[in-house]
Amino acid sequence: MVEYDEVKRDTFHAELERIFNIAYDLAARFLFQDIDMTNVTSMDWSRMREAVLYSSSLPLPMSNTVPAKHMRFAVGLSVLAYWLTKHVFQPIYISEDQDETARLLTKIENRDQEVHVRSVLLQIQDKACGQTRANKAAQEVLKSIKPFVPSLLFGQCEEEIEKVCTQALDVWSSVQHLTELVVANFKPTMAPTEEGLDLPEPPSKTQATREASRKGDGPNKGGPSQPKSGGTQNQTRASPDSSAPSSSEEAVYHIWPEFSTSEETIYPSQFLTWVQVRPAMNEFRREETKRKETRTSNRRNSDASSTMHMGKKNGTNPPFLTAGNGDGSPKA
Repeated sequence: MVEYDEVKRDTFHAELERIFNIAYDLAARFLFQDIDMTNVTSMDWSRMREAVLYSSSLPLPMSNTVPAKHMRFAVGLSVLAYWLTKHVFQPIYISEDQDETARLLTKIENRDQEVHVRSVLLQIQDKACGQTRANKAAQEVLKSIKPFVPSLLFGQCEEEIEKVCTQALDVWSSVQHLTELVVANFKPTMAPTEEGLDLPEPPSKTQATREASRKGDGPNKGGPSQPKSGGTQNQTRASPDSSAPSSSEEAVYHIWPEFSTSEETIYPSQFLTWVQVRPAMNEFRREETKRKETRTSNRRNSDASSTMHMGKKNGTNPPFLTAGNGDGSPKA
């Protein structure tokens, strides 16, 4: 086991940030794109929306507007984070069918006993189990995002999703050997504040398309030129919005988990604020209103058609077509 200290904390902070930056670049290059809406089924949208519920409640407008593409980017990153957290950012020295063992391990109050038990399990672990976990995570992510990646880019996207899952496994395998138990959590112990880390905007469509088409020049070739996390310098202040969530907790949409020990945070949660999400939420609500109006109109037309059909079948006119008093009775 490796003694946990300030140097190790900073080292793994940098490693976890590197994984996030790779994942961020991947989501920006492959999901911040125009897509052919005719090729995306209602089932695809439903599956993507279900995936969103794993970690956040981001809106997902069905269009190619900039806010809609921002949300596809954020949702894709959130889905990747969820499946990595479920399959990889776990005690990889315990098989996935032994969740109870993992839970009990976190409840060992004596630190020395916990470290000893963990060190024994790490020595006898099946190395192949970790890669199996990484493969599972990659396949689950691809299942959700495939309809939202341009077909010409999907092969490259698939390869890089698999790579980032394996890279995350490598980093996490090293983290497991620290004397302090590190956990990934979508419910941060450190509450987000105005000064917290927000996700910056993804690159422009032109830049994203150009970078995605450059053969062999992916995020795994040295990573981004600068960290994608940290700071709120690009945020804009907005006037109060009556449609905004009422509580500060609801106004934060967690995209990437927090990594922490029982004593401190090693790498903070990444999130979007209501200000960043509001344009897409407004568009999504307009779409919902339009769909409801269309359903209501179709229902009325269907009812009217049924009434006409019954009138003709019985040899009479519907009440609203008779030359009478307007209630179906003849004029006196």
